Amino acid sequence: MSPSPVSNAGESAHLHADVLAAGCVPWRDRAGELEVLLVHRPRYRDWSWPKGKVDKGETLPEAAVREVLEETGYTVTLGLPLPSARYTVGKNLRKHVSYWAAEVTEKPTGAVQNPKEIDEVRWVTAERAKAMLTRFADREQLDKVVHAHSTGTLRAWPFIIVRHGKA
Repeated sequence: MSPSPVSNAGESAHLHADVLAAGCVPWRDRAGELEVLLVHRPRYRDWSWPKGKVDKGETLPEAAVREVLEETGYTVTLGLPLPSARYTVGKNLRKHVSYWAAEVTEKPTGAVQNPKEIDEVRWVTAERAKAMLTRFADREQLDKVVHAHSTGTLRAWPFIIVRHGKA
């Protein structure tokens, strides 16, 4: 079930941001060991999580799933919400990036859409990711994923409550 569309302008105002973006920490379990997927951006020469700007009429979760597919070729299932990132870009524009843990259970279904934007995608252990992530603040999302994995609470499943009521 898809979330209902929201106005990007309204959502940006609610989050106190000039630029609204969404992304994921893609993860998989390999024989009990947590691995996460990092992307390399040649423009910034950094390792980061797949993320990008929200398109007009798109919700934050929709943008997160789309960005992972475009930047890595993987289709993901969103799970736990993770800490957001807030920082300044360009000429004092406030950027807000909402993140989710996102389980990858299949082989890539697509290819990286823009090799000039993302030139490498790499599965690594959580320990290796901590060393590779360029922005120190990106470790906040990783720490939450590692903790959830260690407590057995990382995997998510749909849960719908239906309430009978008068209109």
